[in-house]
Amino acid sequence: MKYWFQIHTGNVYQDCSRADDQLKNMIRIMEEFRKTDQLAGVLAGWGVSLDVYGILSEKLREWNVPFVFKTAVFSEIEEACKFAYGKELEYEPMFDVRLEPARPYHLNEQENFLFRCPSSPINRKISEDFALAFLDKIPFDGVFLDRVRYNSLISGISGIGCFCPRCMRIYEEKGIDIGKVRRILLGTEQNHQPIPAVYREGRYIFEDSDLDGFFRVRTEMITEAVQAFAEKVHARGKIIGLDLFAPSASYFAGQDAFTLSSLVDFIKPMMYKYTFAPAGIPFEMPYVHRLADAANGDVFETDLALLKKASCAVYPGIEANVIDPICKVRAEELKETLEKIADMGYSEVVASWDMNQMPRTHLDVMKKIC
Repeated sequence: MKYWFQIHTGNVYQDCSRADDQLKNMIRIMEEFRKTDQLAGVLAGWGVSLDVYGILSEKLREWNVPFVFKTAVFSEIEEACKFAYGKELEYEPMFDVRLEPARPYHLNEQENFLFRCPSSPINRKISEDFALAFLDKIPFDGVFLDRVRYNSLISGISGIGCFCPRCMRIYEEKGIDIGKVRRILLGTEQNHQPIPAVYREGRYIFEDSDLDGFFRVRTEMITEAVQAFAEKVHARGKIIGLDLFAPSASYFAGQDAFTLSSLVDFIKPMMYKYTFAPAGIPFEMPYVHRLADAANGDVFETDLALLKKASCAVYPGIEANVIDPICKVRAEELKETLEKIADMGYSEVVASWDMNQMPRTHLDVMKKIC
């Protein structure tokens, strides 16, 4: 098994990296896995840590190992404008089903999950220019997009977005009765009754044509944003990858995994079995079932099998950190997960979330999975 490691360097100017002991530790780990031919690549971001990126880039280029800039797109990059343009600009907000600005889901000091409208040309340009500015400064091999989605259902059914004036016009132009959609969603929240649906290969199909169209158009907006981003990255001769939810949950975050896979070089589906925070399977799926009454079996195995149909490389994301209280994966659980992924034919995974927070016991387990 080969591994892509992730390095989190803070939220833009909130620098969490250190060009000292932590950096030396990262290089030690990478060299350890390189010597056993298990280092597939490194995803690092999204803070402004040019000194750290420069040192890592030089080392990884020496080893001929891909080094990719990891950036958020529609949340968590509040100071991106300052870096990209040298001045502050206003993002256009996302509006929830009550036609109010979306509220954040505060997880910790670095992650507020405050999502902005993905159809906004302003928001798209800021995230593109922020990422491309790093490619101008550091010889990264590509870009990895995180938070390229709407908020998930963690804010409840009423938190679904986006219902800003622009998005409302887009729905109406597609022939969707958006007023009826809002009534259905608000009614579902009030009566606590999920809507019957069919889960079919990463998509949920609803009987009501307007509701079905609404969710489909949301994915189209995300796809358009990714396509535009990918064209700019590919024009520079670089690769692009995506952080995606497991397909059973991704559709309601606006991610059509299989369409997106046709636009990029690789995807990292977050197959987090032990994470009780956004993107974790046991965290997200109860919210999904409150909205859609659809059977989809064992999400981990079902979705991994389904992802074999993707049009690009698939590197499943697995928890290799112990972060109290949201993730307490044990070494034996990590071993079981990796063995299952290997049995299903995957040879590369992304060890999530941050190399600097991986216990020695877990790194030892990873090295032993061949």
